[in-house]
Amino acid sequence: MLSIFSTLRSAIGAEAHSPDALVEPAGPASGCSSAPTSKPQSGQTLGTPVASARERDAGASVNRRTLLRVGSVAAAGAGGLSLFSSSPAQAVTPASPASRSSSGRGAVMLSMDDGYLAMDVVRKLLDARGQKGTFFITPGLLNGSSKINETHILAMVANGHEVGAHSQTHANMTAIAQPQRIIELEQPKSYLENLTGTAVTSFAYPFGTASGGRNLTTDLDLYLRYDRAFDTAQYNQTALHSRYAQAPTLIRRTCIDGTNHQQCLSMIREASVRPVVASFFFHNLDTSINPSIAQLTEMLDLAQSLGVELITASDAFGSHRMVANAGFENSGTDAYPWRWFKSGSAQLEIVTENPQMGLPGQRSLHLSAPVSTYSTVAQAVEVTPGTTYTYSFRARAVSGSTWGAKSSYGNVVALDYGQATIAGSEVRTGSIMAENVAWAKYSVDFTVPATSTTVLLGLVLDWPAAGGRVAFDHVWFAPKAMADLG
Repeated sequence: MLSIFSTLRSAIGAEAHSPDALVEPAGPASGCSSAPTSKPQSGQTLGTPVASARERDAGASVNRRTLLRVGSVAAAGAGGLSLFSSSPAQAVTPASPASRSSSGRGAVMLSMDDGYLAMDVVRKLLDARGQKGTFFITPGLLNGSSKINETHILAMVANGHEVGAHSQTHANMTAIAQPQRIIELEQPKSYLENLTGTAVTSFAYPFGTASGGRNLTTDLDLYLRYDRAFDTAQYNQTALHSRYAQAPTLIRRTCIDGTNHQQCLSMIREASVRPVVASFFFHNLDTSINPSIAQLTEMLDLAQSLGVELITASDAFGSHRMVANAGFENSGTDAYPWRWFKSGSAQLEIVTENPQMGLPGQRSLHLSAPVSTYSTVAQAVEVTPGTTYTYSFRARAVSGSTWGAKSSYGNVVALDYGQATIAGSEVRTGSIMAENVAWAKYSVDFTVPATSTTVLLGLVLDWPAAGGRVAFDHVWFAPKAMADLG
């Protein structure tokens, strides 16, 4: 039997990987939400969604047939193989922002919610200074009194600003049933993407945590539908995020309310001396709980004089997903960037089917393995030593009988600084047995050893006694402090 370490070193060689991000858990958020002052427009005709942009992947090219043996390997012909990708570079959808400054300064993420006509005023103020903003649009509010219309939205996109979603009708997400909540999440994305021809990847809650407008259930519905989610914060809470860290699951924003002007200026000054993102939002201008034009102008001019960029939400924060292609929705038939390993006539298929009720997407991963074979996919993710993470996914046994006790499962194993597997580090979820004909959730916690900055996530179908086929979907991996949205 080959040595674990020699096999790993042979497979990985001298490949480099990018140690981009320290994980910053989302801080407590509280609310500055305000309901819109006019009723949503009914009868909105929504277009069909355009295809989302493919998640980026930083992986190096490796031979996908190379097998990494982890843990105890039984004698030839026996079960128990744990097979993983040989590339530690197969890490995450952008864990770090797309826009980086060589100066090491921070940046400002300025956003507006709802759809007031003041958005166009702010867009012009930003354009005059070469600055970028993010406008979270509620389509049901368009075309009303003092509201923007489609022409304004197209001007935002044409001038390099980001358009995000803010629900369809400004609904309180916790006060409606899941079927309606899914409409509130999906319709604005579909409408705005069809209108602008650009992917809409950011979502801002209409009512934040402090207003009772979000919870873990709504976060779960949002996961995989958007790359990042924004909460609201009290007027006195300073929302500063590390510029180059993994995006929090829920991103805090400081509400510019007109009374906290000096605090907002101080946050911009902080971004001039530290690599942080000062995260702001407001709804209107020269009205209650909103800044005046003079106050906003002073903020923009201060940032410009200090050399602090104003950047869009997607430039400020990468995806909150640490796993690439977590729902197997990417185009293609090979689950890329997951790496596939098999023996004999084992198969991998991307199948079009509806996942568990309420979850997004139309595709799932199917692994099949005849008797005494295996079919496994794996992906490497960068982590922080000493941190406890949660790994979870949805799965169902499509077919199979007389399965071994651990024929199908998910697992996590740590690599050391030399990218060799750390003996004894593997943890596994519960087994996916043939009785589980419906979708079910599987999860396991994993604490990263002090000598590791990379882990391998596996979805395994290993030596079923009489053959089997298992479906996987909706993968989640994140610090345990960020909850579990798998």
